[in-house]
Amino acid sequence: GDYLLKLIGTAGQEGYIPLTVWQPSSDATYLMINRTFTEEAWNAYGGYSFYQGEGPCPPGSGTYPVCNRARVVSLDRPYDTGYGASDFLSNEYPLIRFSEEHGLDVAYVTDIILDADPQIALRHRVLLSFGHDEAWSWNERMAAQTAQSDGVNIVFFGAAAVLRHVRMQPSPLGPEREEVDYRDASEDPLNGVANPLEVTGNTWASPPTDLSEVPLVGELYSGCLTGANNAPFVVSDAAAW
Repeated sequence: GDYLLKLIGTAGQEGYIPLTVWQPSSDATYLMINRTFTEEAWNAYGGYSFYQGEGPCPPGSGTYPVCNRARVVSLDRPYDTGYGASDFLSNEYPLIRFSEEHGLDVAYVTDIILDADPQIALRHRVLLSFGHDEAWSWNERMAAQTAQSDGVNIVFFGAAAVLRHVRMQPSPLGPEREEVDYRDASEDPLNGVANPLEVTGNTWASPPTDLSEVPLVGELYSGCLTGANNAPFVVSDAAAW
């Protein structure tokens, strides 16, 4: 199941810790995949995430992605938003609550577990990707693609899925404790010396992977729309579900 633990200190301090409890033998119909990769990618606890950092950037380094961003982040940090819950309550909890209230046959797993054991995906009939599920590893992507080819359904409940390319590595505390995303293939130490499908360019569609998310997801992320550049949403097939 998915849990949100609330911590209360002796002086009244409060904070949350999201917890996913995985049942390895489960063959439930639906598999909900919690987005730890994306949560940690945006987690700026300690001052750094894959999108922001601290300290100046040299002239000419550009504005995005910023030069002082992290290239490796640790999972052994609390989340810096939502009092430690990050965006669990907005991007995951509503679907979890709906599924449980309606008695759906659901199992829970994190993308980190799916990265370590891709065969999990084949034991279920539907994979459910929550909102803002943008960071995926090669193992996770292969798990989804293999499952899809085997007849498993996949539902993406948000835009920008399978956009950023990350990978896991061990830390002194154990395996799969650090998440890597250089967002620039030329900086990645694996570039040119290891499997190019593990090299973290800016996106999955960037060299050297050159793998668009469109065949898997069915859509392409092209940027953020704000009040200054809104665009109409046009329904091309009103008969589709």
